[in-house]
Amino acid sequence: MKIMLWGITVLLLASGCSAIDASNHEDYGTSAPASLYIHTEENVAPGDAVPVQIHLLQNEQPHSVQGDVSLTVYDAEQEKIETKRADSSGEGVYTASVRVPDDGVYTFEAELKEHKSELQTAKQVGVGDLTSEEQEMLGGGHESGHSSSHH
Repeated sequence: MKIMLWGITVLLLASGCSAIDASNHEDYGTSAPASLYIHTEENVAPGDAVPVQIHLLQNEQPHSVQGDVSLTVYDAEQEKIETKRADSSGEGVYTASVRVPDDGVYTFEAELKEHKSELQTAKQVGVGDLTSEEQEMLGGGHESGHSSSHH
């Protein structure tokens, strides 16, 4: 009798485990990772409004969210120049326009905050006439970038 009750209990527990929905990404954190990319014009002049696009991709496809996307610009000494809220243009693209005051290398940092997750990326952008050191810092071009995320 005890063996039969034990067998029924194990069977009920096992069938209960199969009822768990593993596709529920919020509870199990199994959703595909998302990526942010910053796109700017190649030739950026000091003092001009610089249009910036921030692309959010998941599974290499455009992805839109209800979270807040912001863009912060830092100068070469990592002093904050300005922070702007990026507006959704649809299809996983967020836009903002910033001004950089002088020639030099600036860091554009995009940040997405949604529910319990945060995603960041940064890109170095050369503005105006660059010194040879600044060009070297950018790898010989006017732009470079990297991304990181925190979930």
